[in-house]
Amino acid sequence: MQFDTALNAVLLLSYVALKYEDSVAVGTFGNDERWLRPRKGISSLTGLMNSLYDLHSAPVPSSPFSALENALARLNRRTFIIIISNFREEDGESLSWILPRIKKHHLLLTVSLREQEAESLSVRLPANIEEAMESAAAFSYLYSRQQLYKKWEHSGLLTLEASIKDLSPALINSYLSIKKSGLL
Repeated sequence: MQFDTALNAVLLLSYVALKYEDSVAVGTFGNDERWLRPRKGISSLTGLMNSLYDLHSAPVPSSPFSALENALARLNRRTFIIIISNFREEDGESLSWILPRIKKHHLLLTVSLREQEAESLSVRLPANIEEAMESAAAFSYLYSRQQLYKKWEHSGLLTLEASIKDLSPALINSYLSIKKSGLL
């Protein structure tokens, strides 16, 4: 469900960007690594959808670092890169190595999907010691993620955290806001 909703959000954002006459490239990582070269014009949306229709998620490790390395190797012009994942504290260390290279030539937005279950656990009133431990672990996990995002923002990186149901409008609003700001 999360994967399909995220894929639909990417396609909707692609539609909006193509309507604004921007080029759109798509790279996937994890279970199925693909690279769709930059395309321009609303007519290229069909080709984009045809290239992504059979994607599916699988419980395999993925590396946002490798995905960004791949993008850097393929992108020659200044590009607004959006990477969507469930970023965790361990991603912060690996991405810290590549962020200076990205910032030198590109604009990066990291989009992390909100962890609804962890949020619910972190604020519940525990009935016993096991629930208290679960709540404390969830709170600690969410706190670590927030610290990671603050660190990235402090280094000049753009971050967005959105629930899966709000992902499409959040992505489009971020894109339009950045486009309006002149950062691109």
